[in-house]
Amino acid sequence: MAHRLKQWWDIPTLWSILFSVMFGVDVADIDFDRPFEFFSLLEIFGDRQVVFPDVLPVITALLQHGLRDILKYQDDPDSPAPDKFATENQPQTFEASISRPSARSMELAKELASRRKSAVCFE
Repeated sequence: MAHRLKQWWDIPTLWSILFSVMFGVDVADIDFDRPFEFFSLLEIFGDRQVVFPDVLPVITALLQHGLRDILKYQDDPDSPAPDKFATENQPQTFEASISRPSARSMELAKELASRRKSAVCFE
């Protein structure tokens, strides 16, 4: 499972599903329209106990693959990559470049659509 899922390490929906398996939360009870941020995850999983610890190697493999991806491109002159979730009409000012990007959504359709757009941009 860890080997098959590591290419999808940057999809928030996958992380939410893996956490729900690990903590024994029914996936149907998760609101995927919420932003993928610390406080949303804390509300969902904050008071839970680990029920299925066998998911931890999968989560660790995703973390390792993500770190390798990030480190592979750290010497790239275009790094850090522009925020693929920013709007195209937003002016690039100094204030906009230092502001924190908005939280990503846990909705799978939005994440896959943004992945397709960024793949087309890199071709």
